[in-house]
Amino acid sequence: GRNLVIVEESASATLVEVFHAGHSGTYLNNVATEIIAGPNSNVTHVRIQEESLGAFHVADTKIRQQQDSTVSSFVITTGARSSRNDLGFALEGPGASCTLNGLFVLNGQQVADNYTLVDHATPHCQSQEFYKGVLDGHAEGGFTGRVLVREDAQKTDAEQSSRNLLLSNDAQINTRPQLEIYADD
Repeated sequence: GRNLVIVEESASATLVEVFHAGHSGTYLNNVATEIIAGPNSNVTHVRIQEESLGAFHVADTKIRQQQDSTVSSFVITTGARSSRNDLGFALEGPGASCTLNGLFVLNGQQVADNYTLVDHATPHCQSQEFYKGVLDGHAEGGFTGRVLVREDAQKTDAEQSSRNLLLSNDAQINTRPQLEIYADD
């Protein structure tokens, strides 16, 4: 599926995506979501992925933010044999702010990878990113968070945190924070 959500100037919207399977078969779910947050808009995006343990889930979400827009993202992953969440934010207008919250709870042989990119393209923008994982059995989790502060993005405020709990000796987590700063402020 492909979703395109345009939130116009000074509007508010909440988008909730829930992926749940009523059977345990093997299948692939490939989803693309694009959100455009207009000036002074407020957007909340929630993705809950609790598919069967035979599923393969791939999600790509791109969010473009204009001036003074606010976007909150919540990604919760508890299902699928293997899942990948790509989440990209482009802060294209001054004063834009975003919050990225992620939680993955895995067990058995599950694998979940989370890739985030926050592109601070303009000045006076803010981002906060908090991802947490709880892994048991032979589960494998991954978090790669990239924050890019472009040359013109003066007065940027960016936070990133990834905290994980391994409940067994066989569980694995790979956390790769990345920060690129080209602004001289």
